[in-house]
Amino acid sequence: MLLTSLFERRQVSLGTFDEWLDRAFEGQPSATGTWVGPEVAMGVTAVYAAVRLLAETVASLPLIVYKRLPDGGKQRDPDHPLSEILGLLPNRWQTSFEYREMMMGHLVLRGNAYGAIIPGAPISEIIPLHPDRVKPKFIDGRIIYVHRPDKGGERIYLDEEIFHVKGLSSNLLKGLSPLAIAREAIAVAISTQEYGARFFGNDARPGGVLQTPHTLEEPERENLKTSWEAAHRGTARSHKVAVLEHGMEWKQIGLTGAEAQLLESRKFQISEIARIFNVPAHMLKDLDRATFSNIEHLSLEFIMYSLLPWLRRWEQAIHRSLMGAETRKTHFVEFLLDGLLRGDRAARFDSYTKGIQWGILSPNEVRRLENMNPRPGGDVYLQPLNMIPSGSSMADADRNVRLALHDVIESMGLPGGPSGPALPIASEKKTLSPAATRSLTARRRLRDAFAPIFAEASRRLIRFETTRVRQSVKKFLGERTVTQFSEWVTEFYGDEGDLVERAAGTLRAPIVTYFEAIQIEGADEVGADPGMTPELEQFTERYVEAFAARHAQASRVQLEELVDTTLTEELAEKMGTRLDEWDETRPAQIAHRETVQGGSALVRAVYMAAGTVSLIWVAGGNACPLCAELDGKVIGIQSSFVDAGGTVDPDDGVTAPLTAGYNVRHPQLHGGCECDIVAG
Repeated sequence: MLLTSLFERRQVSLGTFDEWLDRAFEGQPSATGTWVGPEVAMGVTAVYAAVRLLAETVASLPLIVYKRLPDGGKQRDPDHPLSEILGLLPNRWQTSFEYREMMMGHLVLRGNAYGAIIPGAPISEIIPLHPDRVKPKFIDGRIIYVHRPDKGGERIYLDEEIFHVKGLSSNLLKGLSPLAIAREAIAVAISTQEYGARFFGNDARPGGVLQTPHTLEEPERENLKTSWEAAHRGTARSHKVAVLEHGMEWKQIGLTGAEAQLLESRKFQISEIARIFNVPAHMLKDLDRATFSNIEHLSLEFIMYSLLPWLRRWEQAIHRSLMGAETRKTHFVEFLLDGLLRGDRAARFDSYTKGIQWGILSPNEVRRLENMNPRPGGDVYLQPLNMIPSGSSMADADRNVRLALHDVIESMGLPGGPSGPALPIASEKKTLSPAATRSLTARRRLRDAFAPIFAEASRRLIRFETTRVRQSVKKFLGERTVTQFSEWVTEFYGDEGDLVERAAGTLRAPIVTYFEAIQIEGADEVGADPGMTPELEQFTERYVEAFAARHAQASRVQLEELVDTTLTEELAEKMGTRLDEWDETRPAQIAHRETVQGGSALVRAVYMAAGTVSLIWVAGGNACPLCAELDGKVIGIQSSFVDAGGTVDPDDGVTAPLTAGYNVRHPQLHGGCECDIVAG
């Protein structure tokens, strides 16, 4: 029944098909009298640029066949038959780039792109068909495609034999032609272009007119006209020197208003054509509204709003026409946009760092994105450890944060831990060995080198923190809702608040890198192997976690104290002053504290792993009386230089004693302390 209907329909449609085909090739008339067709429209440079931009961009993107994984993930499947068809050779005459470029050109200009599917395993080739020679029809509830080749005759394709990508459509059969819909705007562009060509081609005026006091007879006027045009007509002869006779005078004139607006009209048509094809005007080389500050966002808009819809049309057309029902369950295709979304080098590597920190990317995945070969061990995904156990309060975390660093060492079963032998405790002062002096000098140099890195990372953290707090101050304190502000502070700085997560993420990379460098120097001092062991890596992760909890707690305490001690009328102002202080001072404070305290904590863990039994306190070059009091003090590695509740009381008679709030097992003793430890 279907075949009968097809052949019957073919016999009665020949005449109308020919008429339709002629109209398709010639274009359609406009109000200007210009016929607008694809070939004529491509003569307009803006149209050509828009079509080429979309066609070349789609053609240049990798088109990947993926296998669906049971866990919801995906895996590239280069062995799938469609991988070679779509990515390399769609047919014997074209590469994948050439094929997609042609098809996209058809799609942009005519609203449709057709390809004949040649059966194979399951597909052997896709042959492009010119859309002007294809007409889709409904026959007995099915779509068929009537194709008339260049040499005449007809061939009828069933729906499953055609790969059809449609643009914006008003029916089930075909997409709408942008040229047909916007022919008037394109006709104006064609007309202004032709007018400009005729204007400059026929320009017989070197900027003025001739005047004579005599009346010229008809033959004289014709001779003058002929000789003048021969000497000055056309751009090649414009502005030549003119020789005037018989009292003739030259009168300088300018262009008419309409002529002077010719270039403005043509520039406006670029914006019109950019709207028709939905591409940014700056990508058609119209840079009037493009600046260094917005050019990147304009390019992103091109990807999101211009290119992405076309790519989705392609992907879904491939799923519908080139994949069977069973294949669609196991595979899908997708364009890879990574190349277009690459920022500058600094932005890319900042993004990579965050991706690696949070286990989104592995180092080898980053290397592949940068066109670098993988390296051994680079397929490991890191896991952030920036949360404290559920049910623990921030007060508990703050109280135990320093003890946690010691606890993790003890849990390793190292000498001096619960499963190791007891170590002696000594109190006499000792001098430094050459190895200790060398290690100490190297570690202090590392501290100075890493301090700016820590400060910059801390500056980003504080900027994020103060911005969020200022927003909350404006929102809640502006309406005198102090209770809601306090609730927000508790949530923001809480166990699962944004600040804890951001603090760990921002400082993790500097801490890890710094600890790796410190480990090498500490290991060299005690004769251990360089390199982070799993136990030291665990220690580093716990330190990052402790830093995040400690920083959040310190910030929250300061804000809560202001709320408790300040009148409501003055609270917003004092909050602003405190946040300004944070912006100015806290990055440097964090950098100093974490390089001194973190380096000491890590090197102590290295000593314990190597079996070192004692530590020596080494005061910094500008040591205060408190630190000087501890200089040279020797303790067992499991002991404390100052026990919690104990005091350091210099004998200078000026400095007030310091009472320790926790067991001081390594520097810092107090804020600003620059002391170190070495192996005893």
